[in-house]
Amino acid sequence: GKGGEGGTVTVGQFSGSTPTTPGLSGSIQTSGNRSPGMLYQSVGGGGGQGGYAVAAAASFAPPTIAGSVGVSLGGKAGDGGTGGTVKVYEDANITTTGESSTGLIAQSVGGGGGTGGSSVAATLTIAGGGSVGVNVGIGGEGGKGGQGGSVNLKAGGSNITTTGKHSPGVLAQSVGGGGGSGGYSVAAGISGGGMSGSVSVGLGGSGEEGGAGGTVTSDCKSGRMVCRRDGKTALGGIWFVENIRCFFKSCSSKSSALFAHSLFCHLRHSLWLVHLPLK
Repeated sequence: GKGGEGGTVTVGQFSGSTPTTPGLSGSIQTSGNRSPGMLYQSVGGGGGQGGYAVAAAASFAPPTIAGSVGVSLGGKAGDGGTGGTVKVYEDANITTTGESSTGLIAQSVGGGGGTGGSSVAATLTIAGGGSVGVNVGIGGEGGKGGQGGSVNLKAGGSNITTTGKHSPGVLAQSVGGGGGSGGYSVAAGISGGGMSGSVSVGLGGSGEEGGAGGTVTSDCKSGRMVCRRDGKTALGGIWFVENIRCFFKSCSSKSSALFAHSLFCHLRHSLWLVHLPLK
């Protein structure tokens, strides 16, 4: 089934899209690795995986002729859920000292599409006069990636400071979920007897597109935003990403699960200022 939608996240008061009253003040400090100062996010659920399908048949007719047919179709996967709207207005002072510890994160993420169901079709046919077996397997279609929701962030604190590696001061982003890959397919047959033959066709399921990223609005009014690393000071530390859309298609064709993959990611807009040495 389809993944659930991410809920709305609101911190502070807004008049439409305009922030009016901050929802959080004071000071926040973290010291461990992977410990952001603030994290606000809405994430859509991933789509369910398509059902696995197996078709098998056997025929035996020693003195005469016999035939068997196997057809298998993998289930279609569910689509990813949409990321919800995220609106944040805060004026707290934030300090992080660990690695991979961003000062402030606001993001909306669409759920990834599910993987198409796999398919297996197989027959066994034996007859004295002759036998024919036909096998068709088709993999299930992948699910579409969910769309990222809009993000509206206003950071109004006096200071945002990070000292660890890979720790930008502010990260605002909306990310579309990746598309699900198609299910694989296997088709195989065995025929024996006087005049015997078998036909097997396997077709992998098609992949689906990823979801689009939403609009991102970021207003960083902090009086001072500083990133430090190894005793060196860097001014900036802002990472602003808007509208990321990823396309992932996977399909397989012929028999015995042959795969072809293509991955294309489009980053419409990005801006970052990280580790700029002070003079």
